[in-house]
Amino acid sequence: MLYNRVKEHVVNDRKKMYKRGSQWGVVSAFALALGGVALTQLQPVNAAETDTHLVVQPVTLTQDGQVSQPAAAQTEPASAVKNTQPVATANAAKANGEASPAAAQQQATAAYQAASQAANANTSMPASSGMTEAEWQAQQAKYDQAKSDAAVSEAAEKQKTSEAEASYANSLASQAAAQKQQDQASLAAASSSAASSLAALQSQQASSYAAASQSANTQIDSLNAQRTSGQPADTVSDGGTFDYVAKNGLWTNVVTHRDSDKTWNGNYLVQNLPVFKDPNAAGMMDNLYVQFNENIPSWSLGDVVNNNQLTDAQKNELNQYAMMLVNNYRKAMGLTPISTTQDFLNKVQQRGDSLKSGHMLHNPDLTSQIFGRDVDETLTSVDFSSYTMYSKAHETMLEVFQGVADSINGLINYDGDSDNGHRNILLGGDVETGFSLQYNTTDNVWVMNSNGSYHQYDGVNIATVPAQTSTPSTGQDNNKEIDQKIQTVKDNLQSLKNSQDQTYQTQKLSLNNAVQQLADQFASQEAQAEKDNNTKVQAFNAQQESALASFIAALTKQVEALNPGPKPSTPSSGASSSGASSATSSSSSSAASSSASSAGSSASSSAASSSASSAGSSAASSAASSSASSAGSSAASSAASSSASSA
Repeated sequence: MLYNRVKEHVVNDRKKMYKRGSQWGVVSAFALALGGVALTQLQPVNAAETDTHLVVQPVTLTQDGQVSQPAAAQTEPASAVKNTQPVATANAAKANGEASPAAAQQQATAAYQAASQAANANTSMPASSGMTEAEWQAQQAKYDQAKSDAAVSEAAEKQKTSEAEASYANSLASQAAAQKQQDQASLAAASSSAASSLAALQSQQASSYAAASQSANTQIDSLNAQRTSGQPADTVSDGGTFDYVAKNGLWTNVVTHRDSDKTWNGNYLVQNLPVFKDPNAAGMMDNLYVQFNENIPSWSLGDVVNNNQLTDAQKNELNQYAMMLVNNYRKAMGLTPISTTQDFLNKVQQRGDSLKSGHMLHNPDLTSQIFGRDVDETLTSVDFSSYTMYSKAHETMLEVFQGVADSINGLINYDGDSDNGHRNILLGGDVETGFSLQYNTTDNVWVMNSNGSYHQYDGVNIATVPAQTSTPSTGQDNNKEIDQKIQTVKDNLQSLKNSQDQTYQTQKLSLNNAVQQLADQFASQEAQAEKDNNTKVQAFNAQQESALASFIAALTKQVEALNPGPKPSTPSSGASSSGASSATSSSSSSAASSSASSAGSSASSSAASSSASSAGSSAASSAASSSASSAGSSAASSAASSSASSA
């Protein structure tokens, strides 16, 4: 009955061992009790030895940077890790067949006691209290070797993990670099295509304008050939241009470039400047339109500037014209007009004389001395060379007035670089203002100054504009009609140029925007790809580190299963653990031969031959031959021959 119970217990425990990873120690004891072959050494088996650990697999990136997984996750049992000690098994069936019923009875009793003792031991490592010092040292050597091998395996696994992480990151970086190179090539191609398109448009426009210009020159030559000569019906005298224009209403109807589509009336002087309540609203196309006077009207040839010096009459009519432009602007803004007395104008012209040499600079001390008080001042250059076709040394006042109109337009409408200071003066609260124009010999430029005061000077206002009283006579030539026709040809040519410029700028802006949008798109895609790649790398590294941690944990668990525990304490005098006798010894082993005697000995084994005698001995085994004698012996087995007797 005891035999059967023990056998059943062994079978059940073995099943539990596979399920729970229990130690082999109990099973080994029962195997001995049933006459099986004794294990050469007890080895603890933990559940970790039947666990699996993840093997780091090579990775391959797909086109989008994802990791392609192997067809099936490869695992290997933890027991396959290098230097992990295998668990020895006993051939219990064979041992059962060789043991006699009486011997089995005795063996079972001792085995049961040994199994109970082993069952109470720590299941994670062998109990060193059951080992001799030699056995413990042997087991400790295996444990140390296992730790050394495990360190090598761990280092190799870490290296593989590091290489896998670096390889994956490099693969993503290579894909990103290749995509960026492709994007840059696409962007360069788009930029080149845009440049080629603009160049082609510019070439086509140049050819078209050259043909139109040639045609215009032909028309102008033909019109000039149609001119008739004759004596002018009307002429003006020194200082009479402004009065003649005002009395005959000879104000041009083409003032700015936006008026260039009008049919020119053949007149030259601007009466009203473009008015802007907000000076920042003034645009380039609102500048005064330049009239190229190839044929000066005959009536203006009597009022000419000689040797860069204005006469007194010319100085007065220049102030009349300048003040008319300012007052007309003020009237459009809802401001009161300002006046000029002869006394004040004389002081303004005295200030102008100081500007004939040296550089154009304000001089408050000088102006205060001249006017007897602080006054406002504006300074500007006047260039009427664009209008002059008569003679550089003999400009007509008609051409001078055109230059003055352009300069005052700049002071009022294009004064942003001076924080609109000149505009604020001319449109401010002064009650008296005057203008003076003189040639500066230092810089070789005409300089115009204006001075204004809140103080009203004595005298009558001379800044008047004669009312229109008549229309100019046609005279005996057709210069006016021919000039009008020529101007129309020129206007048409200028309109073509303006249209071409507008078309070119529109096309250039459109192409530049398209290239910039493409660049922004590529930049956005590259930034998103970098962000996605960082996420992928982090996820991949987390997987690798997790696998590495699992590997190290499994490896550590297997190594610790070989830990023999604390070193057995040195036996006291009168007891021996080397093979003499011990009352509580568990086992003794010898590579040659050994003998042990103890009242409570558990087992003795020898690789060559051994004999054991004890009152309470449990088992003796030998690979060659053995004999055992004990009062309470349980079993003896031998691979060659064995004999057992008990008292």
